[in-house]
Amino acid sequence: MINIGMRIKELRMGRNLTQAALGKKINRSKTVISNYEMGIRMPTVDSLCELALFFGVSVDYLLGLEKRRMLPIEGLNTRQVEILTMLASEFKNESRSKKK
Repeated sequence: MINIGMRIKELRMGRNLTQAALGKKINRSKTVISNYEMGIRMPTVDSLCELALFFGVSVDYLLGLEKRRMLPIEGLNTRQVEILTMLASEFKNESRSKKK
């Protein structure tokens, strides 16, 4: 199972954020973010939720229980959700056909 700190670091670096910048975004210090990433300190439930919302992933993804990232759809209209669903389906079908 992947550790939470590795996921946080991966997501942070994917957004080209420093630990201080991420800390500022979620109202935590650079030291707290560093401690999360090094496994010295575990995020609270509130912190996990804030990190998940900020990065647009599920808490399960941060915890290593889910391998896939989620795409947030709040604020999208029904047609936009349908389009994203069709695109996701298309990509799944394409990757399945490449495996055969």
